[in-house]
Amino acid sequence: SGGGSFKKTKSGLMYKIQTEDKNQPLVKRGHILKLYFQQKSGDTTFGDNYGKMPLYAPVDSVGSTYNPAEIFVLLRKGDSATVVLVPDTLLKKGAQLPPFIKRKDKIVLSFRVADVFTSDSLAEVDRNAEMMKEQARMKSESEGQKVKDAAGLDAYVKKNNLTVQKTPNGVYYHITS
Repeated sequence: SGGGSFKKTKSGLMYKIQTEDKNQPLVKRGHILKLYFQQKSGDTTFGDNYGKMPLYAPVDSVGSTYNPAEIFVLLRKGDSATVVLVPDTLLKKGAQLPPFIKRKDKIVLSFRVADVFTSDSLAEVDRNAEMMKEQARMKSESEGQKVKDAAGLDAYVKKNNLTVQKTPNGVYYHITS
């Protein structure tokens, strides 16, 4: 289905799927989906892994449980999907929700199927590669923050006309007496 209206699962879960390539086969139970997702309520994003570590989700028989996994068997590699969850229904099913989400709000979960793996071992190889990329991304982010911090300290020192010294490991100090 294209960008049309929402459909409903047996449990009442509202969903919409945008298919990129109809030649891709539908996923099957036992496959593992590599997903990037964003979870929002109103203007508040409270879950997002785009540009970060993907989520690996097994395609299983979940029945009509009011769970986004219900629509996994309707997906193909490259598909995007939007699922709308009503907190009131989730709470009735015993779910725990963040305190900022009210009963009448809507939770919108958007996700993209980046890849589909036919076995746990194939998914594991990809997961390990993604973990290496994520560690490198986090290290790079940390290094970038160090550069920003150092620039901020240098600007502060210059603005306040301070005479400081720096230890080999980058600690600034100012001797006052």
